[in-house]
Amino acid sequence: MNAEQPLALRLWRRAPWSGNPLMRRSERVESALVLAVALFVLVLIPFAAAYGTATYARIGELAMQEHQQRHQVAAVLLEEPAPARADALTDTATRGPGDPERATARWTTGTGETRTGRVEVPFGAKPGETIDIWIDSNGDPVAAPRTGSDGVVAGIVAALTVWGMSSGVALLLLYGVHRVGTRRRISALDREWNDVGRSPGWSMG
Repeated sequence: MNAEQPLALRLWRRAPWSGNPLMRRSERVESALVLAVALFVLVLIPFAAAYGTATYARIGELAMQEHQQRHQVAAVLLEEPAPARADALTDTATRGPGDPERATARWTTGTGETRTGRVEVPFGAKPGETIDIWIDSNGDPVAAPRTGSDGVVAGIVAALTVWGMSSGVALLLLYGVHRVGTRRRISALDREWNDVGRSPGWSMG
């Protein structure tokens, strides 16, 4: 006999359409809800994928706009860089390449105007060094434009978030129904067992 057959039979007997006379109405409702949740989770996959694709496209458009509006220029550092985070000022022993630093720098805009301002600098940069910064159409320092990989990551995260959160809510609902159903069945069994001792011909003493 197929080793998987007993499991298949057990699952079939728990189906809402099962003819098992011992299956309670609450168990049939719970079984139907399990099938509905499973179908919902599967149907949700293409919707989550579509949302992730839309997010990827939106980030791609933003990246294209940013590449058109921002450009890179050389800037000369005028002072010793300092931590961008205030709490890092008292924790120099633990500072590393991952801690952003800022310093006053001088650069020339696309229109030939010389500008001075505070910019983020690489860790370990020294005064007098030249670094590359990004500026907008007004010549102000801005973050680097998004890349294609940013869109891919954002799309994947968006799709997984939508699918995961929606599936999680459905599973929590199913778990709650299961807990309530289990308690009701236990209470019903207790009442039936207590009634056995009071039934004619059934002495529990």
